[in-house]
Amino acid sequence: MFKLKALAVILGTVGSLMAPAVASADRNCPGPVVAQDREEIQELITSYGVFRDYRQGAAWASTFTDDGELSFPLDANPTGARKVVKGKADLTAYGATGSTTDVFAHAPLSTIMVKTGPSTIKAFTPVGTVQTKTNQLLAATFNGFGAYTDDIVKTPKGWRFQKRYATTYAAGQLPAEIMPCTK
Repeated sequence: MFKLKALAVILGTVGSLMAPAVASADRNCPGPVVAQDREEIQELITSYGVFRDYRQGAAWASTFTDDGELSFPLDANPTGARKVVKGKADLTAYGATGSTTDVFAHAPLSTIMVKTGPSTIKAFTPVGTVQTKTNQLLAATFNGFGAYTDDIVKTPKGWRFQKRYATTYAAGQLPAEIMPCTK
């Protein structure tokens, strides 16, 4: 009998520790991202930049789902025209473009991530961009500061971008999903 009471106390304690997570989900508050998922997604974000900077189209496209999408502004106007690249074939072709001597490089900063479903993550990553010439001994020049808002999904191949939406940093609103729950 004592063992059953002890087990009930332990289960009750564990249940009460889990209650805030359940209440949080009931209030539509985002959930935490576990360390392993966070590490894998950070690797995805880093790989995206390196593969794009080195014009590795197929490798870069592999950071997206097969129907993945990238959307980025064509000028400084936050509500202006955008380029949208969607689907494996278009992503592969776009990822292979660029100069081999006038190189643009991504420098992602710390990412805010929240779990929005069993296998979905919303992420927000500020990113600095630099430009350098590979045929001259010049220092890199800082040339921009933007941000990516991402819908990331767990696939059989690991975490992949479903949708990547690039903006000029602080030009728009933060995604509601990453904001602290105040309810």
